[in-house]
This record gives sequence, structure tokens and C-alpha cells, in this order.
Amino acid sequence: MLVVLPVNGHREAAAIAAALRRREVNVEVHHREDKPAAQVRHAARKGIPFAWFPPAVSGGGHEVLDLGTGERVRADPDTWSPRR
Repeated sequence: MLVVLPVNGHREAAAIAAALRRREVNVEVHHREDKPAAQVRHAARKGIPFAWFPPAVSGGGHEVLDLGTGERVRADPDTWSPRR
């Protein structure tokens, strides 16, 4: 799982990663702020199967992109788990 790092969202990305790691999901936070598409390409090159998108706006929902199928679904960091 790659958590996409939003602009000025280091703290939020770290909190999401911590919630997923507590449930033993293997997580990486992208190493720098970059366009989301570039971060997803980075994940695909590394063979990471999912990309986590924090809410784009306050009060919005989290989403997970399955890089294998292209399916993007809403998700909760406290309950989501990979299907693979």
C-alpha cells in the first residue's frame, strides 16, 4: 500500500499509515509531495498493489485505488484491508 502524500499533508499521511500498520498492512508513504499520478506510477513500478488517497477536501472520504484493476473505492483506515 502506498499512501499518496498530499500537499502539506505529511502529518495526515503519517496518521493514515500508522492506522494501517496497526492492523499489519504493509504501508509506504510517498517520499515527497508530487502530483498524485506520479506517486501512483511510483507505486506501480515498485509492484505496490494499492494506493491510498486521503480526503481531497475537509470532511471528504478516503479512497483506495487497486492498481491491478483500476477500481477506486471509498475506504476507512481503521477497517480497510487488502483483498489479495
